[in-house]
Amino acid sequence: MKKYLHGIFLIGLLCLIVFAFFSWKKGTVKIDEKSYFLKFHSEEDVIHLKNELPVSDAIGKTFTGEGTEKGIQSYLEFQIIPSIPIEKEKKLHYEIYLTKRREDTDFISDHYIKFYLTDEEDKPLKGFDEYHIPVYGELKYLRDKPSSKLLYAGTMLSSEKPKFKLRVWLADNYAIAENTEIFVSDIYVRIK
Repeated sequence: MKKYLHGIFLIGLLCLIVFAFFSWKKGTVKIDEKSYFLKFHSEEDVIHLKNELPVSDAIGKTFTGEGTEKGIQSYLEFQIIPSIPIEKEKKLHYEIYLTKRREDTDFISDHYIKFYLTDEEDKPLKGFDEYHIPVYGELKYLRDKPSSKLLYAGTMLSSEKPKFKLRVWLADNYAIAENTEIFVSDIYVRIK
């Protein structure tokens, strides 16, 4: 009987230790690229352009997503949101990046897709100013994701939820082709 009680005691103690370990692990938060996501406030969550209407930078920077059919311009409003509660305030480095989709059609050359990224008050972010608006071909590839390109890198506090506006258009020096060409890309965020 004594051995039986001793065995039950050991099993109970082992269960208590396992429960305590998993309860402690559950409270630990590791911040990685899956801990944050982009919440889109516009109708679209993907960049989609057709080779139909090249426009100047002055016009492209004013796009609001209204008044044109899908594919003429691309306008996205989005916000970086934590997918899990973050308890401890930290300074985080983030990257917003693009992954071009491979479609069964011709692509618009990377040298004609213009990008203009601003904050929620339409102030251009570093690298997107009145003197230089980057094209897709100029964006740098990510070392660990060779099919993706870096759009923007910045810092934020873990409690912040920064908002952005992205406008994408076909450069005015593009010569319209007779065949249909497109540009389609997904947009992501990761914490470094």
